Amino acid sequence: MYTALLVWLQGSVSIIDDMTIKLWDWEKKWTCTQVFEGHLHYVMQIRINPKDNNTFASASLDKTVKVGTLCSWLYSKIYHWID
Repeated sequence: MYTALLVWLQGSVSIIDDMTIKLWDWEKKWTCTQVFEGHLHYVMQIRINPKDNNTFASASLDKTVKVGTLCSWLYSKIYHWID
């Protein structure tokens, strides 16, 4: 089982083997406040933009990097790579 947790000032983001990214609010007793879906395989990495704490990028074994915002469940950009 692969699990990662990224914590920053506004909350935390987790990735688990269910191919989702979850946003957690520790001020609400670690309540899951948002779920991002769309990757077709395990999400292996997630990063928050250091210049904009509402923007993140996620990389998956489905050969995509998706860029989204924490205030929307939609991804704004999707990049595919080829072997």
